[in-house]
Amino acid sequence: MQNEILNFFGRIHAQYIHARGERATRVLIQSLNCRPGEKILEIGCGTGTTLVQLFSNNRKTRFYGIDLSPLMLKKAKARLRFCMTGDSVKFSLMKHKTQIPFESNTFDKIYLESVLGIQEGDDLKNILKEIRRVLRPNGSMVINETIWLDSTPPEEIIRINDLCKSSFGIVQCTSHYPYLKDWIDLLTSLDFKSESVIKLDEVKNDIKSEFRFPYRLLSLAFTASGKIKSYLVPSMRSEKKEFYQKMKLILPNNTPIMGGILIKARIVK
Repeated sequence: MQNEILNFFGRIHAQYIHARGERATRVLIQSLNCRPGEKILEIGCGTGTTLVQLFSNNRKTRFYGIDLSPLMLKKAKARLRFCMTGDSVKFSLMKHKTQIPFESNTFDKIYLESVLGIQEGDDLKNILKEIRRVLRPNGSMVINETIWLDSTPPEEIIRINDLCKSSFGIVQCTSHYPYLKDWIDLLTSLDFKSESVIKLDEVKNDIKSEFRFPYRLLSLAFTASGKIKSYLVPSMRSEKKEFYQKMKLILPNNTPIMGGILIKARIVK
């Protein structure tokens, strides 16, 4: 499974691959506060679930999705077609992880889910610079990520990331900006003002779902088709079993080491 985990998630039509799942996405949608006529970009659109959810309730907003994985982009387009959204969302392939394929000052808002947290080295900082470039003046960014808790020691972070990198091809969560303060400081250094920070573990499960029928039903059916395939195809069933077995060995039992956060930030210069 090495270097294949994201493609595996794509093949099984996975959705809400982040802390607190759909609940976290509902919080993100509230924070994003889509308006008619706005141009909104999702970086790392995965299999397209959030884009369908957003479109279902914001028909006059213009949505765009990009991803580094051709497979993920293919699945996102397939989900949107299956959900009968027409050409409502424009998709583009990223040719490099730190280069957004749009002109400067293009978007009113940008959002990401479980994208920045898995970056290594200077990639996180460089992606944020690109986001700042393509956002319009006073544009905003909403990020839904999993980060290390302050109580998690650096040596444990390095141990887990090394094991995840060797097993799955990606780190569990960045060690270069491990804690919430590091993220806030980084955003400030890049001329972003953090307007709100929400710890998703503290959010109650009573947030209204902005996912209208029949789009929600169709999207669930698309996800289910991939999940069923993961049970019926022997190679995929074996791959899924291997993933869960490795994760049990890598992550400590019953010890909180990470938490989901949602940060809304705006350009201040």
